[in-house]
Amino acid sequence: MGILRSKLQSGAILSVIMLTSQIVNFFIVNLVANKLGLEDFGRLSILLQDFNWFLFIRDFGMTQILISWYHLHSSSKDSQSQALFSTCTMNVMTAFLFMAYIFIIRNDHPNQEALWWTLPAVIFNPSVFDWLLMAHKQWWRLFIIRFSQVSIYSLGALWFLNSSEPTQIIDLTQLLGISYTVSFVLGFILTKVRLTWLIDLSQHIKIFKEILTQSTPIAIGGLVAFLYYP
Repeated sequence: MGILRSKLQSGAILSVIMLTSQIVNFFIVNLVANKLGLEDFGRLSILLQDFNWFLFIRDFGMTQILISWYHLHSSSKDSQSQALFSTCTMNVMTAFLFMAYIFIIRNDHPNQEALWWTLPAVIFNPSVFDWLLMAHKQWWRLFIIRFSQVSIYSLGALWFLNSSEPTQIIDLTQLLGISYTVSFVLGFILTKVRLTWLIDLSQHIKIFKEILTQSTPIAIGGLVAFLYYP
């Protein structure tokens, strides 16, 4: 009975997190569309599509694998640090891919400058803590981190939209980078992960390769679904 109650509670909190994000996003998107106009909103949509692609690459199916891996290795004092190293390394690798994409694919594109401001949201993405919070069933902390990102972005967007000055796409992308970075710092504070990267870097790299190998089939399956349901 206790297990069922725990699962229902976790499912309910995750549903609240997703529902809150969707509702807030719905209203903000409509307000932004009215403020920017057809052409600029179209540019913003393309920019966010680029950004979401790299958020998908950043996860690469690791969250699911890390929850299982961490349960198996939780007795090790370095397991949290090793798992976090894997997700942060993926963030940095994705950031380099994103920079190459901006340089090559979006070179001289109207969105190029604005895309640079979304880079911090890839590097300092608070999703790196999802596996740990889910593994420990710390749903309220997960909610606080996610809600902080959504609320910072939403309040900032409302301020820009109600300003007498014309709202620029770059304003919204700067805000995106700031909101993700702030929630990343908050996640680091709430999880209190003990870092041992510099003490045993070779072992951390070995674990990262192992997790990356295990997550690849999940990532491929997710990619197929992502392409089929854009």
